[in-house]
Amino acid sequence: MLASCNEENIEEPLEQGKSIEKAEAAILKATGLDVFDNNFSIQNDKSELVTLKGQQVQDFMSGKMIGSETVLALTDFKLFQNPENSKEFAINATSLDGITNITARIDLVGKSFVLSGQTCSCTSKCNAGCDASYFADGCRCSDCFPYNASGCTKTSTVTKPSIQP
Repeated sequence: MLASCNEENIEEPLEQGKSIEKAEAAILKATGLDVFDNNFSIQNDKSELVTLKGQQVQDFMSGKMIGSETVLALTDFKLFQNPENSKEFAINATSLDGITNITARIDLVGKSFVLSGQTCSCTSKCNAGCDASYFADGCRCSDCFPYNASGCTKTSTVTKPSIQP
């Protein structure tokens, strides 16, 4: 599904060590490759919950795990928390060429992040903006700056990979 982006939805990344709740503060690693020090899992195509290693999370986001025709090399991983729901997060990354911004919705369940299988990517050659976010209200891309100078293309997917526990 492709759509033009016209809604502003800018989220600030969580600062390293900022607590979600006092009891869960120790599990959050919010930036860079430290993101993958957290516990992740995803529901596979057989509805089984599968624990993921950091590289598998990266493979899911890049499209490699799901056999995508376009596999992105990603960098600059960050966690974002939904300001309206303390258990809802997104993991965000940027393609090495800086053209695509991708985010995957994740929920905090106990001491683990569960990937929902939903991803949102926003692609543009604008100078700034076209940033992806994915929370309960769905896939959104922020406006390009200067305003719609180069446009922004949104792609939203929902995938349950065929990975074994």
